[in-house]
Amino acid sequence: MNKQVIIIGGGGHAKVLLEILIIKKIKVYGFTDLDENRKLSLGKVRLKYLGKDEVIKKFSPKKFDLVNGLGSVGIDTLRKRSQKFMEFKNLQFRFLNVIHPRAIISKDVKDAIALNEGVQIMAGANIRPGSEIGDNTIVNTGASIDHDCHIGTHVHIAPGVVLSGGVEMGDSCHIGTGSLIRNGIKIGREVFVPMGCSVTKNMEAGEVSVRFLNASGQQKANGQ
Repeated sequence: MNKQVIIIGGGGHAKVLLEILIIKKIKVYGFTDLDENRKLSLGKVRLKYLGKDEVIKKFSPKKFDLVNGLGSVGIDTLRKRSQKFMEFKNLQFRFLNVIHPRAIISKDVKDAIALNEGVQIMAGANIRPGSEIGDNTIVNTGASIDHDCHIGTHVHIAPGVVLSGGVEMGDSCHIGTGSLIRNGIKIGREVFVPMGCSVTKNMEAGEVSVRFLNASGQQKANGQ
């Protein structure tokens, strides 16, 4: 039996996911949001507002799957996203992987992702052989993850981020738009890298990258 889908959240990230679901002809039953006035639509598709997130508990996990439409702009919002994922996983709901057909993903990576839940890979993302992507992780528009990178759970790789080969990243990290991470770098859990940084040294768990300009005017990350 094909299950219907409920999207958690009705903001911009949810709209991007809705587009992918429409392209893949996946039936979306409606969406939830804390804002009762929120609307979620795309073209002629206007989703039904079901109520606040708690309303999902009225639905059967045997008949409905979920899509985590909560976006992330930092560690605090990432925690909310991961908490929502765990809350409904504990109620036996399954989170769909949502992958844009124009993402470029090596076959071994794609096969491994199929065993996970809640992985979201947007248009133009490129993931190379030997890499691993954890549950409830976003690889956003145009991000590039080279060979043998290991990305934890509940991570947000923002648009345009580039990871060279062999990067290891812990759970619940936010890597901001356009940031660059050198090959072989190790990043602990809950690390925040703002947009436009270059990371050339390992980062400890909970560390926040501090941007500054070097003599050439290039933005760099902390510890360099």
